[in-house]
Amino acid sequence: MARAVQVLYNEDDFSWRAPRWGDFPPEVGIKFGVEQMFGPDPLHEENSVLRKKIALAKSQGRAVIIDPKLFATPYSMSKAAADIAQLCVTGFTIAAHSGVDSCHAATQAARVSYDRFEYPRPPRPLVLGVTELSSKTDEDCIAESGDKADTWHKACARLAWRLKQSGADGVVCTSVGLLKHVKCVWPEAVTMVTSIRSAEITITGDDQRHWMTLDEALTNGADIICLGRIVSQSPDPAAAMRDILAKVAAHT
Repeated sequence: MARAVQVLYNEDDFSWRAPRWGDFPPEVGIKFGVEQMFGPDPLHEENSVLRKKIALAKSQGRAVIIDPKLFATPYSMSKAAADIAQLCVTGFTIAAHSGVDSCHAATQAARVSYDRFEYPRPPRPLVLGVTELSSKTDEDCIAESGDKADTWHKACARLAWRLKQSGADGVVCTSVGLLKHVKCVWPEAVTMVTSIRSAEITITGDDQRHWMTLDEALTNGADIICLGRIVSQSPDPAAAMRDILAKVAAHT
């Protein structure tokens, strides 16, 4: 049976103007990153630019993922997750480094908050966990764990298991190795792939040490594919997105 893959565009503009993604087909969802949460017009403001963008994307029938990478105590995580669930978005992210208890609290709070909606309910928001940042090195992970045999991939695997224990819905994956590992040990997990790169596009200011190509993401079963600078820094973003959608359609 054909596997549906959700394609997202990573919004990188703080301003309230005609968004670049206005030229993309409505099947392209939008991911709003952590920088949007704490920019000049943050999410908690009732009439913030970010809230307007979320509303616009939803009015166009687009999926919306919020990527705050929540990292806090269980109480604070649960409060934030409950508030996000009330925005009726497709999903949001939490940081596995916050611990099993905090991740579990966020996941449960989002579900309880969702249960308050009257019928017909919107789809329940996905809770996706971030393991290690894609900019980190093996040396970074060794310094944190104190284990000289540690690696970035080992650290990611430990954190992915923590997310499974917490009841989260899935994992953000930034390498082929992590994506394959999650699909093997947690087959039902929703996997969102970020840090997609291509030999045809040179990324300005690229700080990602772990990434994969679009073909690698599709071949290894990614459920959600998030595209940022590979689209925004191309000469024609709309054309680049059309080409990517065609490749995804051909793969699925």
